[in-house]
Amino acid sequence: MDVSYYKQTHDFATKGTAPAGVFVFPSDAGIATSEASSVGRWFQGFIGDQDKWSKSFKKSMERMALFGNDKGTMADCTDAIAKL
Repeated sequence: MDVSYYKQTHDFATKGTAPAGVFVFPSDAGIATSEASSVGRWFQGFIGDQDKWSKSFKKSMERMALFGNDKGTMADCTDAIAKL
C-alpha cells in the first residue's frame, strides 16, 4: 500500500516512532508536519487514502508525459537503497 509511507513518516515526525526497518529522512518528517504552507496538509491528506493518492499519482504521471518523460524508460532503483 503506497500510503503507508505517509502514515509512517507522520507518526515518526509527531511521535518519534517508526516501524522496524523503516528509515525516515528528516526532510520528509519536516514536510509531513509543515505548517508554513499547504504542503503539510497535502502530505497528511494521503494518510489512509489510497484512492486519493492513486488519482494524484496518475495525474502527475500524465503531466510528466506531457514534458517528454516516458514511463516505459524509467528504471526501478529500489535495489539501490540499502536495506535496514
